[in-house]
Amino acid sequence: MNITGGEMDKKALVQKRMQHPLFKNLGKLDPEILKLFIDLYPETRSTLQEGLNLRAQHGFSQGDPYFVSGYDQNDIQFYMKFTDYDDPDYEFDERDYCYNSEPFSTGIRHIENIVGTSICRLRYATLEPGAILDWHMDQPNIDRFVIVLQGSQRFEIERRKNVFHEIMQPGDVWYINSNWNHRVVNEVKEKRLALLGCFDYNT
Repeated sequence: MNITGGEMDKKALVQKRMQHPLFKNLGKLDPEILKLFIDLYPETRSTLQEGLNLRAQHGFSQGDPYFVSGYDQNDIQFYMKFTDYDDPDYEFDERDYCYNSEPFSTGIRHIENIVGTSICRLRYATLEPGAILDWHMDQPNIDRFVIVLQGSQRFEIERRKNVFHEIMQPGDVWYINSNWNHRVVNEVKEKRLALLGCFDYNT
């Protein structure tokens, strides 16, 4: 897998800043689906390095806040490795992370019904009590949503020197405009467990 190059698409970044809201609550998980994702979490493993590799592909190699202590990611959707007959220079991106083990299929379909389109690179993300995933931006090639499963989080977005925030509670499905500088704060005394995912947001 080639992960060496890449630059952030600044034109796409500006367009999505202008066209999309900072936040939008898209709906809520059914209680049984919320429980399903919580119950399946222990069956997954840390894949934080894969996330860092994807960010590097888009030019985010400098002092990345994903190295913060108290933060981790576990992939739910993964990419299918190519064979020796495929292009060795192909660069995997978020859209290639579209395969999952069968126990997650019902939950993934449920989220897709809420957001109105297919999703990719769904993953768990944990944030320890008091931990902060500091200010950063995400690559603008695709849009993002977040769903808190346990705990809560304060999600802040900085736009033109003003900081806007939402307190996100379990089950709520949020579109987040991660093309702006943003950070996540766990203000409570329990670990925050959330789902992060990618999709094409339709305004």
